[in-house]
Amino acid sequence: MTHYTRNYSQSEAPAFDAVQDIIEYLGDKKYNEISGMISRVTHCGQFAMYCSLAGINGFPVRAWYEHYHGQGTWKQEQLDGL
Repeated sequence: MTHYTRNYSQSEAPAFDAVQDIIEYLGDKKYNEISGMISRVTHCGQFAMYCSLAGINGFPVRAWYEHYHGQGTWKQEQLDGL
C-alpha cells in the first residue's frame, strides 16, 4: 500500500487539490462508487471514520466533506468523543 503525506500550504487552492488527490488515490471508478455513499454522511466524525477506512486522513478529509456540504461546514466538535 502506498502512503504519502502532502503539504497543501503552498497551494493556491488547497481544498481543490486535496479532493483531486483523493480522486487520484482512489481512481475514478472507486471514487465514483464511494462518492455517492459518503456524500450523504453529514456527521463529521462518521465521515472521518469512513475516510480512514479508505486510507484517507488529515486535511483531505475536511476538504472532501466541505466539497459535498459547503465551505465552513466541518465541525471539529463532532469529532470529539469518537
